[in-house]
Amino acid sequence: MTTTTVSLYVAPETTFGSDPDADGSDYLACQITGKPLVQTALQVVESGYATGRNRRQVYLVGRDGASLSTEHPLISLASVASDGTAPPSADWLDAIISAALGSATSKSGEGLASGGTTTSVVMDTDAFDVDELLCVNHASNSEWRPITADAGGGTYTVSPALDAAPNAARDALGYRYWAQTDTPGATITAYTELGGTGYRLSGGRPGLSLEMAAGAETMKLSAAWAFDSKSRESKASLPAISQFANTPIKAVLSPVHWGSTKVSCKNVKLNFNLSPTDILSTAGTNGRASIDNLMAMPTIEIEPAFSTSIEDDFAAGTERSLIIQFGSGVLGGGRANTWCFYARSAQVIAVQPVDDGNYLRQRVTLAVTDPGIRTGSTPYRGWILARA
Repeated sequence: MTTTTVSLYVAPETTFGSDPDADGSDYLACQITGKPLVQTALQVVESGYATGRNRRQVYLVGRDGASLSTEHPLISLASVASDGTAPPSADWLDAIISAALGSATSKSGEGLASGGTTTSVVMDTDAFDVDELLCVNHASNSEWRPITADAGGGTYTVSPALDAAPNAARDALGYRYWAQTDTPGATITAYTELGGTGYRLSGGRPGLSLEMAAGAETMKLSAAWAFDSKSRESKASLPAISQFANTPIKAVLSPVHWGSTKVSCKNVKLNFNLSPTDILSTAGTNGRASIDNLMAMPTIEIEPAFSTSIEDDFAAGTERSLIIQFGSGVLGGGRANTWCFYARSAQVIAVQPVDDGNYLRQRVTLAVTDPGIRTGSTPYRGWILARA
């Protein structure tokens, strides 16, 4: 009897569709929930040969392909990037996000200095810039804020205001971030074992969404994969999977800021609206030169308490900034336990009342919009996703 047991490993590719490591020792074991099963996308085409007989003719085997839908607990970086410390080496989750959103950038942590206020953060060194994020760590939580002005010498204006002034004994945590780009990251090879049978899935590109529900034990990252090929094989030196010791971050102390207003939300879903697209080529093994995500146009669904101000913003077409914090940022287990999504400009594109057990809420859909030019011909970043 073959049981439905599943494991998943990933490795970034140097060349589209190639195996990054023959024995599997360089692959990274993924934390997945449920039992995702590979779906074959091998094309089978009816030949339609004319034989003079009213019978179906042989089918032709066309180009290869596969798909996979995975869900992963949202976890922070493997270790805290405190004062003067760079984020740790990329892990399996970094590889997946980079394949979806493009190459990542790392920011080292920096110590906080005295003189800070809720709108002005003073740091030991001048290491940040306008249009970047600060993750200000307090004793009981962390707060993410965008830098709106750089006064020089390590002093930065942030908006909206922090809930508490920075403590000079603590740090602005380092993080790894992804920002809107037209350059795709490396494609992924995934290796999965289903009931003990191994499959290598090459030339992979994921779509991506993040979800959290108030008080839930874990937050979820969902990936919808398209692959160029699927082959049955085994790898002798895959990393052993014992137990994943890290604790997924929880949906507590995870505020949403719509403009300067902190909005109390029951649920949040961030969808990057990625559609892995075949880049066709007669030179490709399966008629593809690559599979790329050609654009990321994020939309966000939230369920806040009913507010006429959100209806007014919808009717007026008002654009505001949007900050979504995932996880409290309370340091624990050697980790920072927090993420952030920031858009300098977003707009309400749909709003409807919702009955939540006799409590009145709204289902609000927000779309990230173009924030315009920062200086000269350099535009502001459309959005940033950061992982601390």
